[in-house]
This record gives sequence, C-alpha cells and structure tokens, in this order.
Amino acid sequence: MKDFIPGLHGVDGGLRAGYILSRHELGVKDLTGDNGLQGIVVEPVHVYRNTFELLGTLSF
Repeated sequence: MKDFIPGLHGVDGGLRAGYILSRHELGVKDLTGDNGLQGIVVEPVHVYRNTFELLGTLSF
C-alpha cells in the first residue's frame, strides 16, 4: 500500500488477516462398557483448532 502514512513519502505498509482450521486425529477410544454394547466398538477422536492471524508490516 503506497503512502501508508500521508505526508511521509517512502513509507509503505500493509495488513493481512487470515483464518486456519486444523483437524488432528488423536487415535481411537473404546466405547465398550456399561452401555450394553456388544463387542469392540471404537470411535476416532479428533481435535479441532481455530487460528486467527492479523499481520501488519511497515517498511521504509
């Protein structure tokens, strides 16, 4: 972005925003137990991470 600061020539700046959604698979968990299920029942375990980024730059 040219003339980021009015009146100061040669100073440039910029802004960037971003969003990242990460999904991690941690393995499986056993669902057998007191709930009456027969046999081995497993379910994948996932963790989701949201990342927001805001980056500013100023150059001379």
